Amino acid sequence: MDQPTLALCASALTAAAVGIAMITDLRWRRIPNVLTFPAMAVGLLLRTYFQGWEGLALSLCGLIAGPGLLLLLHTGRGLGMGDIKLAAAVGAILGPPLTLVAMLLTALVGGVLAIASQLRPGGVLAEVLSMAMIGLPGMHRFAKAHAAVPQSTVPATIPYGVGIAIGSLLTIVVYWCTESASWFLWHVTRVASL
Repeated sequence: MDQPTLALCASALTAAAVGIAMITDLRWRRIPNVLTFPAMAVGLLLRTYFQGWEGLALSLCGLIAGPGLLLLLHTGRGLGMGDIKLAAAVGAILGPPLTLVAMLLTALVGGVLAIASQLRPGGVLAEVLSMAMIGLPGMHRFAKAHAAVPQSTVPATIPYGVGIAIGSLLTIVVYWCTESASWFLWHVTRVASL
């Protein structure tokens, strides 16, 4: 079948799935099964329809590679089951090469989210910065504002569905700009080895 049509359908399906997951994760800190399991099934069917048995095999490999790499990069900590299922859905839709890129970018975005969560009032990094900068002009108000926030108002979780969404969407954009997953993988592994 038509490769551009498959790429367009996979991109649209991925964008819809991760977009909805990002909204539910930000709002309720959950990624529902009603979203992830149908996305996995549609990804498997889509690749099977366009590529036959080879597409089914690629989709299954992506379904395993996505959460596998994410768990490996995070050593199994800090991820919820919704995050794992969303990574599996992205893998089933995009296939192994793009999924690996998406999960590498997701890990980078997740690191930025973790740092940002610690900069919120009551976060560890915010506390350290407020104490370190108390002597700077104008920082006294910053320190007082952070000291007034009780620790219990800071949620302990990071909405990792946002990281998966951003990593997946960046992968799709780069794929459409370069029309190659291998080019991007080469650059990501080159940067990672520096």
